[in-house]
Amino acid sequence: MNLWEEFYAYDCSDGTMTFSYGTLLNVMYDNNGIWRFTPIFRGSLFEKIKSGSVEEDTNDEVYFKNGLKWCAFSEGMQVRVNRN
Repeated sequence: MNLWEEFYAYDCSDGTMTFSYGTLLNVMYDNNGIWRFTPIFRGSLFEKIKSGSVEEDTNDEVYFKNGLKWCAFSEGMQVRVNRN
């Protein structure tokens, strides 16, 4: 099963995505026009991120194990985790 989601955030340059089972990602639209996803916290279903390519005009892709229930996106909000 694949979970595909597209958020319309054309005016957004950064934000945060959260997923069931604990994954948090920073989201950034870089200077090359590529959406980048950087893990803040890797939840139990997180697998990997495949980097997008300027040459191929592709965005980063995030992969999870089966079982995700939901995801949410917040524009313009950066989440920082204090691990102390």
